[in-house]
Amino acid sequence: MGYADQLSTEISDILVNVILIALFIIVVLKVFNVIEFKYSIKDLEYIELFRSIDTIFDDGDEDHVATVSNEKPKKSTKKKVTKKKPKTSTKLSPFENDCVSALTSLGVKKSTAKADVKSFLENRNIDTVEEFLQQYMKARANVKNS
Repeated sequence: MGYADQLSTEISDILVNVILIALFIIVVLKVFNVIEFKYSIKDLEYIELFRSIDTIFDDGDEDHVATVSNEKPKKSTKKKVTKKKPKTSTKLSPFENDCVSALTSLGVKKSTAKADVKSFLENRNIDTVEEFLQQYMKARANVKNS
């Protein structure tokens, strides 16, 4: 065995030892949470998947450079399509809207006010908002006293 062969063997042994020591240090630092790796195994799987897809669809165009992001693919943000329930005629006349506004200004919830206005005006002949409020308050007071 010549001097050159012996030297190359010693250099390769030294490189192997340096690599092993470096790996040992990295593992020890990771175990004690001193360092944090940038990529997880899952990230590396995604990156490898994207690289394989890029090579499959490579058209030979050198100007096109594929970039792989460090982020995981985001979940779809598409809204689920739900069937809307057919609404019963909820459109209110301008007079009914005024009555609802009057009740909401008095502290009644808007949904409750709409339902109350619809049911209250159904069998009554009321022409003004003032008249509606007077009769509504009287009816409400009678219900509370009962």
